Amino acid sequence: MRQRKYKAWNKKTKTMTKPFTSDDFLLFDPDEEMYFWELLDFSGFTDVNGVELYESDIYTWESWVSPTQSKRRVAVVNYSIGNDGDGYHTSGFTLACGWQDSFEKIGNWWENPEMREEVRAQGDHGGG
Repeated sequence: MRQRKYKAWNKKTKTMTKPFTSDDFLLFDPDEEMYFWELLDFSGFTDVNGVELYESDIYTWESWVSPTQSKRRVAVVNYSIGNDGDGYHTSGFTLACGWQDSFEKIGNWWENPEMREEVRAQGDHGGG
């Protein structure tokens, strides 16, 4: 069974937490207004460098448009779903297709707003 892990973006301070588990939810101040936080679920995937991919992470990969030509693509992890029993997890269309062997995380929707336009231009957005 996969351990549920998260990161959280604080919209007020514009800072990202380090990864934590559901056991760590008590780290948040109960008096703090929760609408300042965006909870980001671990997708179950890592990139080519071993970096974990969470919801709202922006990644790149090479997509083959023909047998001899590839195109650099950029997308954002939109959601994370899966069957914890067999370890199958999916996160967004491209991750579900199993092409993750060439994925590389290049940023995050919240931390790198300058990357949003490139993601939107390719039609795979939804991080925020």
